[in-house]
Amino acid sequence: MEYTTVHTAQKDDWFVVWSGKARQADYLIVLFTPEYKGRFTEALWMEAQCVHELHEAGTAVYIFDSEAMKPAEVYMNLQDDVKSMGSFSEWWDFCQNNHPGALAAAAPAPAAPAPAPAAHAPVAAAAPAPAAAPAAAPAAT
Repeated sequence: MEYTTVHTAQKDDWFVVWSGKARQADYLIVLFTPEYKGRFTEALWMEAQCVHELHEAGTAVYIFDSEAMKPAEVYMNLQDDVKSMGSFSEWWDFCQNNHPGALAAAAPAPAAPAPAPAAHAPVAAAAPAPAAAPAAAPAAT
């Protein structure tokens, strides 16, 4: 048995290595824990898509929900060569609704910014025009 957990460093080729090992595996175990659910990253989304593809192709996939199952259930299912465990559809629904792209699409659009305040207060009324000069009196002679 070869574990893939040593590839958590996610170097440039991590997914090539991880998915290559996943494609050779007889079964895959997804640890569907609160930590997984709380930190569903782009890397986990990439893995989830590969797991889904392999499941569709017939690879046995165990979805271990740590809140609903006991570790002994994994052991017993492996011993009995059971082809699936846990709710694959519940896990896949979670993945589709929580990957970074889905969350960005579901986020409300940012509100339009408020107009910037004027640099000075607007003038309410124009100043009165200066009074007209009195008409010139005729010059005395």
